[in-house]
Amino acid sequence: MHSPFIADEIYGRLEATVDPPQASFAAGNKPYNGTYSRDAFDIVRTIKRRNSFRPVIFGDIEERDQKGCIIYLKLRLHFVVIVLATLWWSFAAFGAISAIIDGRAISNADIFFPVCILIAMYAMLILTFNSESKKSILFLQQLFDATIEKQ
Repeated sequence: MHSPFIADEIYGRLEATVDPPQASFAAGNKPYNGTYSRDAFDIVRTIKRRNSFRPVIFGDIEERDQKGCIIYLKLRLHFVVIVLATLWWSFAAFGAISAIIDGRAISNADIFFPVCILIAMYAMLILTFNSESKKSILFLQQLFDATIEKQ
């Protein structure tokens, strides 16, 4: 995203919007918590309920003389969520595959159920992550008075 503000103004806006990192799911007074500096930030949206699928937002701020800044965003799931989801999917897939190989699958329903659970978990993860990502991108776009430039 491109912002007309210089790096110092971006830093000031982050300072007004981001609380220091907080333990577990504690809610702060500001809309985001995390760390930031003059050239980068690592933040997560503050919420009052639990939502493991919130994106962790990594931003790099690159100043373009006095023409503003380019802010490169990278949104991803928290590392622990990725690991746990991968383990969960692996166990479910292993159970379905071993039932097929061992001949324990008596009917198609024995295979259909684990596959449906895998698809439902994936859909829930993607839909929730995308919803939270859109909220965060819109907020940051407004905060930095930025225009989005897709790469």
